[in-house]
Amino acid sequence: MATSKLLFTPPPSKSNAQKKSCICHWGDECSQLKTFFDKNKSELGQLIHVRYSDTCNFVNFYKAAVAFLHIPKKKQQQLKKQYEDFKAGRNNANCPRIRIAKFHFPYYLALQKNVQWTAPMLRKEVDESEIYINRDPPPQQDGLIIYNPELGEKQSKRAKEASNGEAQYRIVPCETIAEVKAIAAAEQNNNNNNNNNRALQPSTSVNQQTNSRSKAKKATKVSTERASVSITNRSSSANGVEQSGATPITNRPTSLVPNVAKHRHKRSLEQVAVRLEMEEKEAQDRTPDQWRKIITEEKSVMEERNAKLQARVESLMEQLRKKEEEVQQMKVHYEKQRKRVRRTKSSIEGEVVWEQCLELLSNVGGISRLTIFNDEWHANHVEAARLLWGYRSWAEAKLYVDVFFGEEVDVNYDPSANVRTSTTNGELILPDLTPFEQCMACRMFFHVFANEQIISLCLDRHRTRVGQILKEWAPKWAAVGMDLSCLDITADYIFKEVPDKNINLGMPRLVFVDGKDWLIAPKGNDSTIEKSTYSSKTEKTSARSLTFSSAAGLVFEWAPLVGGRFGERKIVEFMSELGIETAPIADWEDVAKNAEEDNDPIFWTALSDVMTAKEFDETIMRLEEGDGLVTNGLLDDGILITGQPTGLAREGLDENNADTDEEREDDDEEMSDADKMKSGRHIFGIDDALKCFDMMMKSKVVEKAQRDSGSDKRPPILTQEILQEQRKKALRNDPNRSGKRKLLQLERLQKLHLLYERGSLKKCLLSYYLLVTEDQRLKLLSWMGSGLASNITKPSLDELNELPLRLAKIPRDCGVGGDKGFSGIEYDLPNCNEVVTPPQIANSKKERLSKDQIESEVPITTTRAACETVFRRVDNEAVMKEKVPYWIIPWLPHGHALAHGEANLCRPLRYPGRNSIVGDDYWDNEKEYTRIPQPTQAAQAISTSSRRQCKRCKQGGIVEFCSTCSKWYHSDCHSFGSCDPSHAINPYT
Repeated sequence: MATSKLLFTPPPSKSNAQKKSCICHWGDECSQLKTFFDKNKSELGQLIHVRYSDTCNFVNFYKAAVAFLHIPKKKQQQLKKQYEDFKAGRNNANCPRIRIAKFHFPYYLALQKNVQWTAPMLRKEVDESEIYINRDPPPQQDGLIIYNPELGEKQSKRAKEASNGEAQYRIVPCETIAEVKAIAAAEQNNNNNNNNNRALQPSTSVNQQTNSRSKAKKATKVSTERASVSITNRSSSANGVEQSGATPITNRPTSLVPNVAKHRHKRSLEQVAVRLEMEEKEAQDRTPDQWRKIITEEKSVMEERNAKLQARVESLMEQLRKKEEEVQQMKVHYEKQRKRVRRTKSSIEGEVVWEQCLELLSNVGGISRLTIFNDEWHANHVEAARLLWGYRSWAEAKLYVDVFFGEEVDVNYDPSANVRTSTTNGELILPDLTPFEQCMACRMFFHVFANEQIISLCLDRHRTRVGQILKEWAPKWAAVGMDLSCLDITADYIFKEVPDKNINLGMPRLVFVDGKDWLIAPKGNDSTIEKSTYSSKTEKTSARSLTFSSAAGLVFEWAPLVGGRFGERKIVEFMSELGIETAPIADWEDVAKNAEEDNDPIFWTALSDVMTAKEFDETIMRLEEGDGLVTNGLLDDGILITGQPTGLAREGLDENNADTDEEREDDDEEMSDADKMKSGRHIFGIDDALKCFDMMMKSKVVEKAQRDSGSDKRPPILTQEILQEQRKKALRNDPNRSGKRKLLQLERLQKLHLLYERGSLKKCLLSYYLLVTEDQRLKLLSWMGSGLASNITKPSLDELNELPLRLAKIPRDCGVGGDKGFSGIEYDLPNCNEVVTPPQIANSKKERLSKDQIESEVPITTTRAACETVFRRVDNEAVMKEKVPYWIIPWLPHGHALAHGEANLCRPLRYPGRNSIVGDDYWDNEKEYTRIPQPTQAAQAISTSSRRQCKRCKQGGIVEFCSTCSKWYHSDCHSFGSCDPSHAINPYT
């Protein structure tokens, strides 16, 4: 027999005077519930009285009561005014009190005596009592339950000591009206069951009376336990009951039943004895006919209920049968529709119908392979190219990609024009992904969708296929960004680019440097990585980089991404390690005609030389066969092991030895220093230590084998030698590292220059740079044997300008502008350039700049605005959007390089001024623009300096650099070319 829901039948309402006893907003329902519980002599109907005050405990309690009981604002104002009058001694006012019925509080607390209602509870007490179990949100996240020691008057010192710094929670009246009615309904049902038990007991013989008394006691006990369990099985959640007045009491977990049932209504032994005596008397007075009548009535009720249940079951079965018939009909309809679609597809014949489909796609189609590479679709969606790839139009995007990758891609390929029909079933088949589609998909990943799954949806390919595309094309796009942003800056270009604003402010010859931190989200499983990436700027894990730009905003050098802990001045020092070294132009003669391939990676990152787990396994197996190396297996792929011997030599406790601690406690005097300094991270099992040590030793062997074979691949182990190699490669990861690489950059730039001059591409920062440096670029291309300079007479080596590496490219007579963090970096720059920064003030951050200091900062702060614009343009790429998730971090260096290159394809922040070689019509993309002749600024050789001292006579003047001993001397103080290179020191110290 199904159990019906328990309903609470409220007693008659009390008078208005009695309704005002509780402060809640329940009105008549509160009065009815209190009347019911008082009638049953239940503690739930009692009122608690709390004095109004401004103490921390009361304010916390009152705030929760207002929120849960929705006390009217008018009542709140009355209480507040009465309390203010009481404190001020006005109107003979008494201290107000608030009264709340106990059934508003959690059931367990309501049954307790001597409860301090305003005192907070510790987490342990809350968990043990389980008064807030199943609340959503949980107590530790519920602002109305968490105790706030800052409310009201400060928490007393005694209360703070009692809490001992632990989290505290309020006692709040969080029971809903539906839950209280559920308790009352269970109590009513308990009373009704007791009455029924008394009515069912016959009065026959003495033995029967004895048996009936025993059965009545058992029935009373069972019904009471059921009622208790029903009461305790209610939900403590504020949202646990949806219907008012009819609530099933089956939501409380069974684990809570014994705990709450233990604190049920405690009836006195006398009351139980009296009730049992009355039940026995009623059973004795009942005749057999009365018993038979009761049984007959119960049978009829049961039969009626069974009939209703049977009718309900039959109705549900009929509904289920109808639903099954509808599902079957839908399946038949779907199968018919599927066959009709297949017939329609197979009936498509000829190109006319397909052209109609293409026309429809070009007008209303969304993002897919058939649309984003279609010219007509882009004609109808002119903003698509800018949103998807960052270019002004689809035609401009194809021109740039054609210059960047040349014969690798076919920019005119349209997959919608190469759809074919299957000869077997007549279905349309899309062609395979072409290099052009893969190239543009990678660019779309960096610019707008830094999510492989979205790109896979656009291409209708699996996500892993997109990962393969990124692995192939991300380094190529990063190399393009490097070619567009790692430029050979000259004093002549800086002179012809400087805006009038800078000249008027007295800053005509400055380049600018600024740093930026990008928030990243590493996996957090390595504390060393978290420490190395912690940034004092953002106070979070970050990646840091520096950018060097011109006054108009042209990026000509940038630092590779490093951990946020690496300071800006340290990055400058790192980038200056090459000193005044120049590219070996003499070795690049006719390099274009050299058939040897360049084995250097297109774009180097720290992961470029790391062996994969598969490569490591294969090397181990090969060494095992040749040298008998024993292998016990690899650790998880991707785990980096420290190569520092102390990382494995630390003494640790054996986790399997239970007597270790006791033995060491008995002999504290003999404990070593290592044992005394031991922490939790140093304790590991001996098996783990041996496995880690075995892995390190095998990695050492693999590393030696790789070095002997001449391979650049290294095992995933961080040793000092590997880190030094990575440092050198990162420093030389630049277009000037080889002749082949430099030739590729110059040819790309020359092709772009020709398109800019024809008017095919919009003029930008890069176009003006290419125009100013055209003469030297063509000479170098002719020297290297490029076909783009076949009409240029091959120059001699003396006619070519030097190509300084990294920061040595900043001209000697040019200063460097930056913020206060770059003060003093002139000693780290290879050419000892003057550094201009805002003035420093006292160490106290509370002090302010004076008016004179503020006015003196205007020139430098105004002119260095280009740096901020550069970083804003770099952040336009989706892969650089903060916060960078950890699965994007492997592509972050590629996106960083590409973003700097794309920033140079924008308009200048401030246009070149009075020294410009073009008129204003140049920026309007005119083919025939005004040319203004300007004198060429001669470049000074970086091997001479007027700001250094002679290492021998310690005097100033013009000194020269000796490449043999790496020191600076006057020409008459040193024998250049025949000196002793012993005891060579750093020339910048």
